[in-house]
Amino acid sequence: MGAVYIHQGDLERGLQCCNKALAFGPLPYDAAMAKALRGYGKSRKAESMPASPISVNQSPGSRALACATPARYALWLAEGHLRRSDHAAARSLIKDVLETSRTMGYLHYEGLACWLTGECLAPEAPAVAEPYVESAIDILERIGARNDLARAMVTRAALHQAAGDVATARGLLDQAFAIFQTLGTLDEPARVKAALVALDRGSPIPLLASVSDALIIRKVGCKSKTADRIPDKNAGNGE
Repeated sequence: MGAVYIHQGDLERGLQCCNKALAFGPLPYDAAMAKALRGYGKSRKAESMPASPISVNQSPGSRALACATPARYALWLAEGHLRRSDHAAARSLIKDVLETSRTMGYLHYEGLACWLTGECLAPEAPAVAEPYVESAIDILERIGARNDLARAMVTRAALHQAAGDVATARGLLDQAFAIFQTLGTLDEPARVKAALVALDRGSPIPLLASVSDALIIRKVGCKSKTADRIPDKNAGNGE
């Protein structure tokens, strides 16, 4: 259940599930999985965390972890590095996953690796990042990974904004927001609203960052007409 909550953006509840699982003293394989997922949840929550929050090679039970799906854990770790603006560390991990996933035919991991590669390249080389994000969107749409598809759309919106195509960027953000709302994702809609505020102000759309989405929203404010026009699925429900 911890994984479900964390991917849905209910980070606090997901972390509680991981801690409860670890309190039972699970077998090495399960302990490694819970620790990796907890590290990923903390990175999304933008909590302070150790240098290698989801280390495949150094964490307890890493042998068991290596026998499962190391690509999944490497991608979580890479995303954590990106949220702390450590692009070099992230790129090293992503490169290995991209090569392995293409060789083995792991389409979901390939799509995620392409997206994260685009995130790595976007700040300095948006034109180089674009084909990676385009590939990610194509793969994630084909396999029906809609939550990850919407996240990649936000990145592509930033790339279109950098190229001066504000209309396409806005369309991508609107599509991403609609997907997150349909799926019930809790944390990502805030990133989309922050992106729309940035777009209205002529500021760069935020990519994965070391601060939480809530902090981004408080920094840029939510007075934008574009952000205000997006309906909140929970409005009127007392939530």
